[in-house]
Amino acid sequence: MSRAPRSCHATALGLLARRDHFRAELARKLDQRGFDADEVDGALERLTDAGLLDDDKAARAYVRARQRRAPLGRIRLLAELRAKGVDEHIAENALEELEEHHDQDAAQRAAEHWLGCSGAQRKGPPGLARHLERRGFPAGVIVDLLERYRDRFAS
Repeated sequence: MSRAPRSCHATALGLLARRDHFRAELARKLDQRGFDADEVDGALERLTDAGLLDDDKAARAYVRARQRRAPLGRIRLLAELRAKGVDEHIAENALEELEEHHDQDAAQRAAEHWLGCSGAQRKGPPGLARHLERRGFPAGVIVDLLERYRDRFAS
């Protein structure tokens, strides 16, 4: 006996039960599962109207979760949200919740961790700068940290 195929709405609910999704992300997943565009749009509207699909809430949760895993700069977080299809205004609002000195504090944590890893001395200041840049910290913050840690690289 075969099961009846799940509706687009039920499939979307199942995905949302696992974790928050962004509208664009959920639309892509439903499309990949073979649902037509009208079904997807209808399901997404129902979920939005019910308060179960909220890009603002998901963006704030995403930023908090990423910060718990590893210190990242605003540049990287914004790029990740954009890549997930989050509207620019929503992404900016989510990043506003970060503390005023977020980039400086997070960059210092990232630098301390990197400096504690083997091979950091060998890679020197250029390695630290590359590491911090990949993590999305602005150039001014990176330059300040390189000055602060200059003595650690002196041989």
